[in-house]
Amino acid sequence: MSESKEKKLTVGQDQSEHKLENKDYLHLLQKLVSYTKLANYESIRNWLITILDSDDKKRVFEATDGDNSTRDIASTTGVGKDTISNWWDEWGKQGIVEESEKVRGRRRRSVSLSEFGIEVPSGKRQRSKRQKLSKDDGKQDRNE
Repeated sequence: MSESKEKKLTVGQDQSEHKLENKDYLHLLQKLVSYTKLANYESIRNWLITILDSDDKKRVFEATDGDNSTRDIASTTGVGKDTISNWWDEWGKQGIVEESEKVRGRRRRSVSLSEFGIEVPSGKRQRSKRQKLSKDDGKQDRNE
């Protein structure tokens, strides 16, 4: 019986020598994520291009950093808050955004488009002449 106790102690001692700390696990997970992205680079890139099929979607996606609200993103991109919220819901189902760890109710993109060589257009959305005219007509109607 004393032999089995010795073995248990020895096994326990061996295991303690090989214990990893949280920072070691984090480092290993980061490496795993990097290798996974590298191994699946083209597939992920093509998938993102398919999902983010407009300049507006690319701008909104890139601004989805966990800190920005729909209002913040709407003011910088020109895309409506409701549209952004709908896209966030869609993208959440597709796995390209997740709940923000910083602010409840906000989302964070899972990757940056630049990681996959996808250019993010700058500036706000450009309204067509038709949209501008209809908006101007609406102002006149309200003032009359």
